[in-house]
Amino acid sequence: MLTFSRVSKSFGGRVVLSDVTLTVQARSRTAAVGVNGSGKSTLLRLAAGLIAPDTGSVGTPPGTTVAYVPQDYGFVVRHTVEAFLKERTGVLALERRLRSLERAMAGGDGAAAEDYVAASDAYAALGGYEVDGRIERALGALGLPPSLLRRPLGELSGGQQVRVGLAGVLASRFSLYLLDEPTNNLDLEALALLEEFVATTDATFLLVSHDRAFLDATATDVVELSEHDHTAAAYGVTYAEYRGLRQQVRAAQSARYAAYAVEVARLQAAVRTQRARATKTRDSRPLRDNDKSARNFFAETASRQAGKATRALEQRLARLDEVSEPRSGWELRLDLSRTSRSGDLVAALGDATKTYGDFTLGPLSLSLYWRDRVALQGHNGAGKSVLLSLLTGAVAPDSGSVRLGHGVIVGVLRQSGTDLARGGSGLAVFQRHVPGPESEARTLLAKFDLGADHVLRPVATYSPGERCRLGLAILMAQGANCLVLDEPTNHLDLDAQEELEQALIAFDGTLLVVSHDREFCERVGLSRRWELADGRLLADSPA
Repeated sequence: MLTFSRVSKSFGGRVVLSDVTLTVQARSRTAAVGVNGSGKSTLLRLAAGLIAPDTGSVGTPPGTTVAYVPQDYGFVVRHTVEAFLKERTGVLALERRLRSLERAMAGGDGAAAEDYVAASDAYAALGGYEVDGRIERALGALGLPPSLLRRPLGELSGGQQVRVGLAGVLASRFSLYLLDEPTNNLDLEALALLEEFVATTDATFLLVSHDRAFLDATATDVVELSEHDHTAAAYGVTYAEYRGLRQQVRAAQSARYAAYAVEVARLQAAVRTQRARATKTRDSRPLRDNDKSARNFFAETASRQAGKATRALEQRLARLDEVSEPRSGWELRLDLSRTSRSGDLVAALGDATKTYGDFTLGPLSLSLYWRDRVALQGHNGAGKSVLLSLLTGAVAPDSGSVRLGHGVIVGVLRQSGTDLARGGSGLAVFQRHVPGPESEARTLLAKFDLGADHVLRPVATYSPGERCRLGLAILMAQGANCLVLDEPTNHLDLDAQEELEQALIAFDGTLLVVSHDREFCERVGLSRRWELADGRLLADSPA
């Protein structure tokens, strides 16, 4: 269905993909995995034809219809919802083409008839004749009324925009889907609909996602991209099987290298020992007389024997099949243990309300206590972000009260790090949150893979993953005893997600988290659940 043949791609001298050859089989659900920056999004854009390879070729069979869905769904805020959905399903341009050809035929253009048949066939292949019904059903399944169709996208809330973006996927009928982080910002209901669509649609999927549970449920094949040599390796197993196999492969590589290193060291030591022994034999062998010829004879004999033994050892060393040392990339070494004890009451809301336009949160009365681990849940647009802003003091309530307890140090990681993007360079943002010597700031940021080439750049130019790492560095340096995390795993690769989980498991403080990552929520040991719906609290219960 989709082939890459010896494809290489670089940007500004930086190699992203090198000599990649792989095939995405028809009707497979193939997950492209690798650390951030390994080329996953580049692979999708090459497949979509948005960029061309420097060398090699990318191909699909004739007649393949391709849907590329970027992380932001490709929104144009001035478009109406209806125009966006018809464009997303691929039928808008064909509808315009058909209308144009109809006018041409009405004007007596006989050649337009053949073009009309071809355009009509393409329209039918995309399900154009049933698209209105599919759009209505997709909107309904996502809890969106048909009245939204005439509204511009820019008038919708962020949660509504995300659901409209997903509706465009659910209502489409392509033969090849290229989905870049499709689960980001989806609530659990929407995520279930996406999973069902990917698992059951008669099409081929190439997926990039950091949502492990989503890939476990959908991916039938895996392509692993290497950050080191920029190549791709195909695994003909499900994502769940790949995760286990990946650990086995790493362990086997480490064992092979360890055995090789031990043997090299042994042979090198033997060579040194043999040379030293020969030298000692030659220099210290006792002679009963001063016969010069005898001395030379023994020296030459010892030298020949030493040379022979040494050469044999060196030949054995040279014949060893070299085993490369396994290469490891950047690791998120996050330590959240350096913190202090707050009072028993961490935060409390008393009949608090907050209104934005037509939306009102509350009145809410809630209490957060020391060592609580709370999952804040609710559909997109339920008011989760507003509640977080109230609890952290980012905004004041319109009515009611909000208070923090004694000794509370709040650390906040906002979704995609958007709050950090307005603050100048990475170094300036870090030092504003964590005052101190520049040298110490640079050292800590480097541990989060934000080196000299990053820290002076504006945070607005950072990728979401880089902003996330900056936010985590700030959290670690602040020594917060109350962590408020909004979708913390969205832009972390698999290894970094697991390392974040371990740091949070060891964290001895209060945790309030918004996350649709089901595996993450299960692993960090959440103890309570707050569920919001339309600005109201539906549940405050054990997790």
